[in-house]
Amino acid sequence: MSRAKRAAIVMNENIAPIPFRILKFCGLWRPVTWSSWKKRAYCSFTALVLFMLISMMMAVFIRVCEMPMTEDVFAENIFLMFALINAIFKAINLLISRGRFIKLLNMIQNKRWQNLRNAQEIEIREKYNKTIRKISIYFTSAVSIAIVLRLTSPLFEPNDEIKLPVESYCPCDISNAGCYWAIYWHQAIGTGIATLTHASKDSLISALLLKTCFQLEILKNRLLSIPKLCASAKRSDDDEDASARIPSLESRLITECVRDHESIFKFANLLNDTLNVLLFGQLAVTLPNLCLSVYLMSKQSIGGMEFMMTFQFFMAVVIELYFFCWYGNEVTLNSLEVENAVHEMDWTSLSIKSRKELLFIMKRTSKPILFSVGPIMNMNIDSFLSIMKTSYSAFSVLQSTDS
Repeated sequence: MSRAKRAAIVMNENIAPIPFRILKFCGLWRPVTWSSWKKRAYCSFTALVLFMLISMMMAVFIRVCEMPMTEDVFAENIFLMFALINAIFKAINLLISRGRFIKLLNMIQNKRWQNLRNAQEIEIREKYNKTIRKISIYFTSAVSIAIVLRLTSPLFEPNDEIKLPVESYCPCDISNAGCYWAIYWHQAIGTGIATLTHASKDSLISALLLKTCFQLEILKNRLLSIPKLCASAKRSDDDEDASARIPSLESRLITECVRDHESIFKFANLLNDTLNVLLFGQLAVTLPNLCLSVYLMSKQSIGGMEFMMTFQFFMAVVIELYFFCWYGNEVTLNSLEVENAVHEMDWTSLSIKSRKELLFIMKRTSKPILFSVGPIMNMNIDSFLSIMKTSYSAFSVLQSTDS
């Protein structure tokens, strides 16, 4: 990879600096500028991280197989096991799809989206950058609180009861101090990496969806400005060549918008292909986690440490799903608004050729950008409400079975 491409990727990591820093810390995003020996060392670190996650998940899985289904902690362990499986899936998906993510970063670096034309476009970029930063801070803060609650809960057990943060399989007697602290730190590192993986990957996905919205909003702004720019050029050019230059300017601006529109669809299609499998796995884990977390909270005392931890994880799952559906819906709405921008602009002042190119944009917009979970569903607000209703129905079945 050339130095220019490396510099471009490093620059583009700044679109979501917090998620990329966390992913680097967790061994899931190797910096592209590192030398060969650093690459090998980082690959070893990545293998160690995956081992910690998989061993943690297996320990919980073995404990689930040993436990009777009547115990209250059984449902909690099922919830945790699904969360760990999802974290492993996200980590492996990121490592496998690294090339696609780099390609997406390079597409964001395209000069069409970096060379902004006026203060209004800069303001639009800053608005989306602030939103990306807020989402990253929220996810990181939420999982940090959840980790602290989970890891400190055994330290506040009454009557000096020996308890680990997670009810998992223990190969030795935890009454022994050495064994206890070895397993404690294994669980602390495993759950910590898993929750940070969730937060950083979800923040990165939200950032890429918001970047798609940013590109669409810039396109709408540029479409609306074409008649104004042409009119301004007519007023400023009084010489005989003005009549020849204005159609050329108009054609160039329209052609750039057509190319921008096509570029956005290519970016969105690549992003959808990259996230398709990930979103399917996310949905498969979210449904049981939602109904299990509500079921657990119905069994726990309100205000207790266990209730607070379960509520924290429940809110994290709901908001994670909501953000995916909300921003997927925003991309769809923004892609439809491109057609409205064509209607709103003073298209009657443009040439016949330019109007035909605008019709091409409108025809392309008739099929909006949709982020889907395979053939199952699209990521939008209606899908979010359907998932919540389905989860509540599953919770009702669990509750009636328990009764």
